[in-house]
Amino acid sequence: MPRSTWNLPIFFYKKLSHIGAKAIWEPRGQHCKVTYRGYGQEFVFEVSQSGEDRANVLSWLISFPFATTAVSASAVEES
Repeated sequence: MPRSTWNLPIFFYKKLSHIGAKAIWEPRGQHCKVTYRGYGQEFVFEVSQSGEDRANVLSWLISFPFATTAVSASAVEES
């Protein structure tokens, strides 16, 4: 099986679906390194409709160059 490694913002720490205890999670300051051996590259991160986690996720998503205006800065401010 292939092994995947991600460097994610710390708010994802041990919160991704599908990999759970099978992954190796290493907190590294504001990020976490996740190593997983197995299938799957798509995971679900459940976040509430308000609060700090939502604001963090939206801020992170809009930082990608391919992000669309569907996630706007105003959505981040609402949280």
